[in-house]
Amino acid sequence: MRKDSIRKQLKRLRISKAQTPPPGEKWTYSDQAISSILGDMKARQKLAEQLEEALATLPPPGERVPPKNTANYRWGELVRREERILRLERSLQEREEHLRAELERMENFRAETKDVAILEKLQKMNEQIAKLAVATPSPAAPGPSKLSGPRGSEGDLSNDSIEGGALLPTKPAGVETGRDSTGVPRLDDLLQGGLPLGCNILLNGSRHMGNDVLARFLVAAGLRRSIPAIWVLTDRDRSTLRESMIAILPEYPEFEAQGLVSYVDLYSTRIGRAELEENVVHISVTETEALEKLGIVVRDLASVHLKRAPYYHLVFQSVSTLTASMDSQAILRFLLPFTGMRLKERAIAYYVVEAGTAQPGEIELLENMMEGAILFKTEGTKTFLSVKGIVDEVRSRSWISYSFSRTQFNLGSFSLTHIR
Repeated sequence: MRKDSIRKQLKRLRISKAQTPPPGEKWTYSDQAISSILGDMKARQKLAEQLEEALATLPPPGERVPPKNTANYRWGELVRREERILRLERSLQEREEHLRAELERMENFRAETKDVAILEKLQKMNEQIAKLAVATPSPAAPGPSKLSGPRGSEGDLSNDSIEGGALLPTKPAGVETGRDSTGVPRLDDLLQGGLPLGCNILLNGSRHMGNDVLARFLVAAGLRRSIPAIWVLTDRDRSTLRESMIAILPEYPEFEAQGLVSYVDLYSTRIGRAELEENVVHISVTETEALEKLGIVVRDLASVHLKRAPYYHLVFQSVSTLTASMDSQAILRFLLPFTGMRLKERAIAYYVVEAGTAQPGEIELLENMMEGAILFKTEGTKTFLSVKGIVDEVRSRSWISYSFSRTQFNLGSFSLTHIR
C-alpha cells in the first residue's frame, strides 16, 4: 500500500477532541447511543494505530521490494534474467582462467623444448597452414559414409591360427630400449626393433586396406604388457570397435575392466546414440569448442594412464572423418600442439587417414607433423605398404606386399639390406 493512500485514511479516521455541534443545534444522546459511539471511536482508533505501524515499516523511497504477488510475471522474468547474467559471468571467468592456464602450460612446454630443430619445424608448419588456409577451399559438408560394423568378413579364428598378428608372443618393450612392438613381428623386424617411444605415425591408405587393423594390433600388443590405450573415435562407436578388438584379443573386456582402455567418442552424438558408458567421454563435433575439449580430455586421460605406466598408446580413428565434419584448417592447427604433447609424453600415436578425403597439401602437412608414416596402396588384387621416416634405419623403404583380415596382418618378404 502506498504512503499517500495510508495518510488519506489516517486523515479520515482521526477524531478531533474539539468537535462541537453546528451553531444553533444541540446534540443529545441516549446512554445506548453514547456507548455505541464510544465503541466505534475505539475501533477506529485501533485501526488508525495499525495504519501508523504499517506506514512506519514501509521501506525508504527508491528501495526495490519484491511484490507479494508471486504470480507477477514481470518481476519473475527480471529475476531469471539477472540469474542468467550471473551464470554467464561465472562461466566467462572460469573460461578465462582455463585459457590462461592452457596458455601458461603451452609456454612452459615451449620453454622446456630446447631442440631448435623442433621449434623451426613448428614455425614452418604454422606458415604452411596459413598459406593453405588461403589457397584451399572449404570442404563440402557431407562426409564419407560411416562404418556400422567391424571390417572384414573372415570367419572366427582361434588364437593358435594367427600367424602375423598381435596374439603371437611379441618382443618386450621397455623404457631402457626405447622401442615398442607394433604387434606384427615382421613389421618389427622391418623397423629393426619396433616403434620408438614418443612418436606420431600417420597410417595413410584407402578404406578397407587394413590401416585400422594395424592400429588394433598395436593396442592389443600393448595391453598384453599392461600398456594403456586411448581411442579417439570419429567413424564408429565403442561397441563396434570392441567387437573388432575381441576378435584379435579375446580378453579385451578384462583390460577394459582394469581401466587400461579409455575412449573419446565423437561419433555417437552425431547419430543420436550417445549413452553413459564407463571410460567413455562423448564430445559433439557441432560444439564450438569441440577440438579444445578433445585436447583437454585426452590430456587428462593421459595423465591418469601415465601414473600406472611409463607411456601409452593412442589411436586417432580417423582424422579423415573429422575433416568431413569440421574445418580442415582448424583441425591442422589443433593437431600441431596435440602431436607435440604426445611426443613429450613418450606416447606412440597412430593417426588413420583415408586416401582421397583430404587435399594433397593437407596430407603433406600431416606427414610433416608426424615422426613418420606407413603408406598403403593397391595394385590389382595385391596390397602394399611402405615405411616413411619413423626411424633412421629400416631394412627396406620399398613397397612390401602384405595381407590382412579381421584377425591377421601378415607382411611379405623384403630385402635384408639396411636402408636409411
